[in-house]
Amino acid sequence: MANPSASGYKPKYFLAAFGSIHHAANPIEGGNYPLLAGYVTSQNVQPGDVILLYCTGGYPSHFREAPGVGIVTDIDAKGNSKIINYWYLPFNQAIPLEILKLNIPELENNTNFGNRGNFLRAISKPSFNAALANTFIDWP
Repeated sequence: MANPSASGYKPKYFLAAFGSIHHAANPIEGGNYPLLAGYVTSQNVQPGDVILLYCTGGYPSHFREAPGVGIVTDIDAKGNSKIINYWYLPFNQAIPLEILKLNIPELENNTNFGNRGNFLRAISKPSFNAALANTFIDWP
């Protein structure tokens, strides 16, 4: 992937929810997020965008927390759906659901957030920064 910031591209910020349907086939650490037809839409995600990766109550190993971020590398079209590929960067400490709800106002009207839903939603850069205020990347 070419460096998007070198061309002046300003990344967009998103929140992706991983639920029980992702757990086995697409673990959060695996670096890809399927845009399953009927569940989520692409929201115009592009290489260089940043995704806060959240696991719902249906994802057993990271129950209701955001364990890291993904930097989008590319998007593959697979028949009826697309797959967002990303570089997974884990946090030193996962962000619990309560902190996300306090800092991301875009989630206020989403009654299913935190449960089992799978979705991809745009969030603002200030919301992203507020959610990560005391969190650091556990660099490889």
